[in-house]
Amino acid sequence: MAVTDRGGVAVDALARGEFHPDLLLHFAVRYPGLRGVRKAVEALEWADARAGSPPETRLRLILVRGGLPRPVPQCPVLDDGRRRAVWLDLAYPDHRLGVEYDGGGHFATPEAARADAQRHTRLVAAGWRVLRYTSEEMRHSPIRIVDEVRNALGHTRRDTPQRAVEIDNSR
Repeated sequence: MAVTDRGGVAVDALARGEFHPDLLLHFAVRYPGLRGVRKAVEALEWADARAGSPPETRLRLILVRGGLPRPVPQCPVLDDGRRRAVWLDLAYPDHRLGVEYDGGGHFATPEAARADAQRHTRLVAAGWRVLRYTSEEMRHSPIRIVDEVRNALGHTRRDTPQRAVEIDNSR
């Protein structure tokens, strides 16, 4: 992982608490010659305080550094009745495409596995496609991840014309 990736992960993690990333930027402006300031500013360019976890930040950085548009972190998807929200780790809302980090905790207990399956079913029922990636895939196959997401962005359901099915009742 590049230094700026570690910096982006660190800034995202700090921002989930009481730290505001703009404080780091003010520090960088005030002390421009200090060692590491340039790297801190670069890390801020990649940071997003909405990130839910360090692995989600790493996944977002794989996508963005791979030339894809910035996904929306922690994107809410409302059900048809707008009563319940399901949160996606990363999303391209205009394409109804979710990208999730699958840390394995989803299957720690049978209850967690059922809840994850129900969550996935609600997303699909709402017209979303969800791509899920593990830390192993992120370490060993980042190019494949970028290619799969790029392909999914190019072939979204929204872009596919809905065709009415005509039934021939002449028999």
